[in-house]
Amino acid sequence: MATSDSSKKKSKKTKKASTRRRGVLDLPKAVEQRLAEGRAQRDAVPLEAHAEWSAPASRQDPVAILEG
Repeated sequence: MATSDSSKKKSKKTKKASTRRRGVLDLPKAVEQRLAEGRAQRDAVPLEAHAEWSAPASRQDPVAILEG
C-alpha cells in the first residue's frame, strides 16, 4: 500500500508542475529578447563609435592594481 500512496503523491506533483505557468524568468524568451535588444543597439550606433573610449583621469593604473 505504501507504493500506491507514493505514486499518488508523485502524480499530483507531476500534474501540478505541468499546469504551472511560465514566469518572468523564462530563459529562452529572455535570451531572444536580449539578442534582439543587442541587435537594435548595434544598428543604432555606428561601428566606428564602438572603439571610442578614454580612461577617466581618476582611474587607477591596472598594472599597479595587479601588482598590489
